[in-house]
Amino acid sequence: MTLSGHILGWRWIVRRKVYKLILRTILLLMICLSFTYLSDRGPDQYEINYHKRPSVSSTLLKENTDCAFPILDPFEPAMKRFFRLRSRRLGCSQFVTYFSEGMTSNLSVDGDHDQPVIQRSADFPKDKFTCCFEVMNFLQRPPYNYHEKEGKVCKIIREDVTPLRDTVEHVFIKCFPLIPPSPRLHDANLSRVLHLRSHPDHNEILTFIPSPKAPTPTHPEDERLNVIIFVLDSISRPNFIRQMRHSFSYLVNELHAVDLQGYASVGVGTLINSFALLLGKTYAEVRNTCWKRDNATFDHCDWIWKHFSKKGYTTLFAEDYHSVYNFYLQGFKTPPTSYYLYPFSKWLGYRVLKEDFGNKDCVRNTSTVSKLVEYAKKASSVLSSVPNFQLYWASLLNYLETDAVLVDKPLVELLQFWNQSGILNNTVVVLASDHGWKAGDIMSHSQARLENRMPFCFLLFPKRFQILNPEAYQNLLINKFRVTTHHDVHATLLHILQSNNAFNLKSHYEGTEAKSRSLFLPIPKNRNCEMLGIQESWCICGVYKPIPKESELTNQLAITAVTGINKMLEGYRKCNKYQLWNIIDAEEKVGMPGALQDISKVGRKTYRLVIQVRPKGASFQVILYKDESTGNITLDKGIFRLNTFLHHCIHDQQLYRLCTCKKSWDNLSMQRYSNGIW
Repeated sequence: MTLSGHILGWRWIVRRKVYKLILRTILLLMICLSFTYLSDRGPDQYEINYHKRPSVSSTLLKENTDCAFPILDPFEPAMKRFFRLRSRRLGCSQFVTYFSEGMTSNLSVDGDHDQPVIQRSADFPKDKFTCCFEVMNFLQRPPYNYHEKEGKVCKIIREDVTPLRDTVEHVFIKCFPLIPPSPRLHDANLSRVLHLRSHPDHNEILTFIPSPKAPTPTHPEDERLNVIIFVLDSISRPNFIRQMRHSFSYLVNELHAVDLQGYASVGVGTLINSFALLLGKTYAEVRNTCWKRDNATFDHCDWIWKHFSKKGYTTLFAEDYHSVYNFYLQGFKTPPTSYYLYPFSKWLGYRVLKEDFGNKDCVRNTSTVSKLVEYAKKASSVLSSVPNFQLYWASLLNYLETDAVLVDKPLVELLQFWNQSGILNNTVVVLASDHGWKAGDIMSHSQARLENRMPFCFLLFPKRFQILNPEAYQNLLINKFRVTTHHDVHATLLHILQSNNAFNLKSHYEGTEAKSRSLFLPIPKNRNCEMLGIQESWCICGVYKPIPKESELTNQLAITAVTGINKMLEGYRKCNKYQLWNIIDAEEKVGMPGALQDISKVGRKTYRLVIQVRPKGASFQVILYKDESTGNITLDKGIFRLNTFLHHCIHDQQLYRLCTCKKSWDNLSMQRYSNGIW
């Protein structure tokens, strides 16, 4: 071999070693970064001990005698791999805002009042773009997907301040590039410009809130508290502490909010829990009274905002475009409240999913929940002059169990705004969630299955209310360690409404019952699931011990569960028929008081299993009962689906969670949409 050949061979060996060294270095850095990401819990988090299974018997709310309500460690190490403590990048567009909502004083025959205006920033590139606006009026009846524009022509924005009518709520701004070489835009070529496709990076949406009607004159001593309910979907109390630590710290340390540590869901899904919070009724009661058919609307239900409206309150209901009562449901035939945001949210959601305004998590350069927070800030300011009831429901970003951290910053900003603007001086705030984890890989952990039934609820009351109602507020502080539900919050708000002067609360509340009790009254220590009307499958009071998964009894229980699920789905040909695949977990109830079936009374044992079936690996948590005298095994109808699923082939409100469709969407559609199951 020649000298040049030796040199080339030597160079090739050196180059190969260098490449290997670079690859190893990159791999080592990736491992270190991943370890740092998973282990960094932040300076304001707690030191924790490792437990494979949460120790329910040693960490319970001591105030409850008949319910083993667990206190879980939010920073359980085994849960660490399922969530992120650092905010992921949403990928919202780097959009420069040139237009904003504004109000200006206008003197008319009716007196001095504020008029909505479009404000254009001084740095708007007039030599490159021209913009016009369309006032959008949304159809206030089903299907809520139609909007009309005022006039046939998009009106050019010529000034830095463009006045609008007082009743305008939504404005869509379109911007078009000027056609070169035209030095400027003339009215003659206006139609030519507007027929071009608008520039998506400069289109904007502005939302205004018209001033409410003047309140009905009341007695001077009639001081009514405003009410704001802000619901964050699918966030458990442990996860609120875990991923929304800035909000938690501000609520507890700055605002001194009442943290209901024994707060429990009353059933599976958003719909059932929303009925308890906003109607004070169970799912069965609603089905038997105001919602007897799946295709019926909810107009005839006795919603809590109707009670406030009868007392002269201005009401508002706003949610992001993932609506509670319109997702495979019929919603409302007429607007349920004085201000109803859903028609606009539905249109906006359609445009967002088409990515006209960014990705599915964003509206231009901001997240969907931040957009709802902006609306809440404006609404609470505009409505502060009249008695008002406001309801906000955010679900899109926090649907995934790992994304709750994205809501932390917007929520803190909203709380700070309410505090600094003085809105909290005469407002009761209920900050709550409907339930915990919904579905996904995280449900393979036993603590996640407990968190699913443990939402959070924080209550904020004006300081003056606390001073003038010391006995009621003291009861509230005691009750935060008792078992409470959405029914109790509903009763508490009605208790406030029953008093002519909310700052001087009545000591008696008309309508108290076992499952629904005002938090201003003592909550019994012996509360249990039977008193609260909670099914065994959703009861969090009981204590279970593990049993062998390979035993003959466990296998018999699992087969009975699969047979029962298949029987429920009979008649639905588009759903798969299941076969037992795997027994993931098996437990037996040890007879702790607080359950619907006490084995000492009915002579039967209660078992809880987590099973996986084929095809397609659906996972279920089931409750079964075995009669000790006959040996018969029965399946509780409260079956909980643990993994993500689609139900596009079945719309039955009771059975859709059990079905796995024979013809499924692709994996991308599954990941994008299946977490929207209620």
